[in-house]
Amino acid sequence: MKTKTIDWIKEQRQQQIEISVKAYAESGDVVHLEDIEAINEHYDEILKDMQISSYFHARNFS
Repeated sequence: MKTKTIDWIKEQRQQQIEISVKAYAESGDVVHLEDIEAINEHYDEILKDMQISSYFHARNFS
């Protein structure tokens, strides 16, 4: 279940990045590059929170 969730999160990240890359290619506006950075930071934070949560969950049940 956790692996599927992580895979889904990575897919969402990739889709959003592709949208921003396409928008940048069409407009040349650097704001879309900033969007990519923000997207990466956002999903990195989600994945980090999941790891921390899993760690504490495992410690509580061991």
